[in-house]
Amino acid sequence: MPVSGQSTRFALRLTGVTISALAPHHRRGAACLAGWMPRDRQGALCGAVRALLDRVLADTATTSNQYIALRVLAVRGPAPSPAALHEFLAGQRQLGLDLPAVAALFAGLEARGLVSGSAPDGPGPTQLTAEGAALYARLADAVTTVTTQLYAGFDPDDLATAHRVLAQVVERAGRLRGEH
Repeated sequence: MPVSGQSTRFALRLTGVTISALAPHHRRGAACLAGWMPRDRQGALCGAVRALLDRVLADTATTSNQYIALRVLAVRGPAPSPAALHEFLAGQRQLGLDLPAVAALFAGLEARGLVSGSAPDGPGPTQLTAEGAALYARLADAVTTVTTQLYAGFDPDDLATAHRVLAQVVERAGRLRGEH
């Protein structure tokens, strides 16, 4: 199953701003490094980093997809068009969400009092509530702490090279998708 190379970038930058860099699915993760890493290591890498994120989120009863939705709103600010936001998240293949699943995701966040204005046919804007912003800030701090621990001791030049290569893979995959 084809996967956006963005999933892999998550493995290198757990706190990345790019929404699609935050949620590899190990079902799909094996394809994320195809061609230059042995298949058994590909799945292990993507799965290990996903499990790490899940562990960070576990105590808050927040799923990785909920975290990503909160992150999108925190980083981008309120979404004037809930429908466009739903389309955007459904378009992030590594999340594994279709439009009804995105609607259910936001309905759950609204029920927890974390977001408002998220009905896909509503006037918007979709935005974090004060409680949602506070939860996101706590989660982002925890993710940053774990990321720092994860990459401690790696040569910065090696990390920069890995990031640069993976960014190029993402760009090329996007171009190839457009060609086919």
